[in-house]
Amino acid sequence: MDIHRKSIINLGREAYTCEECESWAHGLVLKGYRSAMDRGERFIVAVSGDEIVGFSSYVHNEIVGLFVDPEKARQGIGTQLLNKVEDDIYSEHSTLIFLDAALSAVPFYKAHGYVELRSEPWKTRGGKELLSIRMSKIQ
Repeated sequence: MDIHRKSIINLGREAYTCEECESWAHGLVLKGYRSAMDRGERFIVAVSGDEIVGFSSYVHNEIVGLFVDPEKARQGIGTQLLNKVEDDIYSEHSTLIFLDAALSAVPFYKAHGYVELRSEPWKTRGGKELLSIRMSKIQ
């Protein structure tokens, strides 16, 4: 949970205000991750030594999230997580992947072959409405 929150608060600030990031990070509790897993969401965790440095999750052919410890950002961890999630999705479900990218993550996904489909609002756990970009990639 700590990496999730730190990533939102620090890296999310590239595109959103502090208040918007706080609303996005609001309500991150262990029970929420367990509930997501119970609903079929799969999590992939990146570890360096004995330290968790990032994670990603997906359901079917939809990437739900990808978060990296801001202190480890731009060191290839996000790319490794994305590659693993894509491999899993392609082998299990589909040749087409979808995701809703935070504005701060759009350049990352574009650099990995994703294309913008449309912009759309989404409501954060804290109740604020933020803009995200619907993206896709074909194998």
